[in-house]
Amino acid sequence: FEEFDIEITDRIPVEFRCECSEERMEQALISIGRDDLKQIIEEDEEIETVCHFCNKKYLFRGEKLENIIKYIEGQ
Repeated sequence: FEEFDIEITDRIPVEFRCECSEERMEQALISIGRDDLKQIIEEDEEIETVCHFCNKKYLFRGEKLENIIKYIEGQ
């Protein structure tokens, strides 16, 4: 950028930060839909989701999955 007259007016620190959460992953599971979610549960009995930004894993099984299905059915 030598041909440009550049002036640095401010510096902002850069940081990697992911805002994934169990609640966001629940929303992703809700978006799958009741029938597909039930089929996955029947085959595997648990669902593991992985954040594609930070690679954090979330495991859903048992009561958590039942509550997600109840939520979908109540909509």
